[in-house]
Amino acid sequence: MLFHFHGHTEQGVRTAARIFGRAVVISGLRATAWIPNHLQNPALDSLSAYVWVGNEELAKGMPNASDADMTLIFDPTLLDPKTIKEQSTLIINSLLKVQNPIIKKRKIRAFSIDAVSHISRGKRSFPNLVILGYLTTHFKKITPKAVKQAVEEYLGSVPEKQAEVDVGSKLNPIIR
Repeated sequence: MLFHFHGHTEQGVRTAARIFGRAVVISGLRATAWIPNHLQNPALDSLSAYVWVGNEELAKGMPNASDADMTLIFDPTLLDPKTIKEQSTLIINSLLKVQNPIIKKRKIRAFSIDAVSHISRGKRSFPNLVILGYLTTHFKKITPKAVKQAVEEYLGSVPEKQAEVDVGSKLNPIIR
């Protein structure tokens, strides 16, 4: 299963992919990550990172966004429904529901997350962790506990109350 993380610089795209990949390994699964050190699209100030979860080898080179089984978009202005695989899942950081006819036509399961309202509750928080928390409610092969452990390994200790907000939230389904 291929996961695509997409956002602007400074939104934690690379960090989210690293933490997710580590959480997958903590959960006893195999993960391969592609985390670039440069922007793929300097004009948009955007970048993508990918994590492959599975025992099979993936083709060499950087995966394509259109091959992802699950896409996580950190900024709704970067949404391009034509690049999202049919019958896949989309998780997007947005206050608004995604109401796009292409998404509905392609049978993409789309979920909206208001990461900003979640991060205002704690003293130390990262919106990318909120998005990862939502991901664990959909991808059951990794647990919130594994994500929390990966976060602590990567970023240091996370207060228990904040971990509940970031890693234990529910998805807001918007298109079924």
